[in-house]
Amino acid sequence: MKRLIAVLFAASLAPAVQASVGFEFGSQFFFPRVDTVGSGYNWTGQGQTFQVNWGLDNGIRLGAYTESTDLGDGYGNSYNFSVQEIVIGKEVVKNAAVHMKIGSFYESYNDVSGLCTDLVGSITLISGTGDKVTGAIKANVGGRWADNTGNGGEDWSGWFLNLGVEVGI
Repeated sequence: MKRLIAVLFAASLAPAVQASVGFEFGSQFFFPRVDTVGSGYNWTGQGQTFQVNWGLDNGIRLGAYTESTDLGDGYGNSYNFSVQEIVIGKEVVKNAAVHMKIGSFYESYNDVSGLCTDLVGSITLISGTGDKVTGAIKANVGGRWADNTGNGGEDWSGWFLNLGVEVGI
């Protein structure tokens, strides 16, 4: 993952590509559809996200994403759920974009990790531009595939809602 971030950063600095860099901080609500038969668990999660993006000339964005979420089982217990992914996105119309994120997740409930894929739709609610800095408030909604039942884990697939603040240079 560290090598991938370094490659993406180096690519953004290439002189042939006019790239912009953006940093997005967010608060996320995660609703996995875990169904442990007869358990009565009601899993929900809330956490923080951070994403760095490199915007290219043609509307494509490359980036790196990290998330730290506390999963609650509905009985007062809390477990860590973390995600690290690479991001590729494209603005489809003004102020609306789609992103695909691919990476890995770790969950402390079963103490296992696995592959994670997110498909995200993003809408810019408010944006502004200064002399050298841009800013935006974004709403993101997406679906997540995070199944690790083959390694003794659970199927943590589900959906999420994220509200983020982006600062770009």
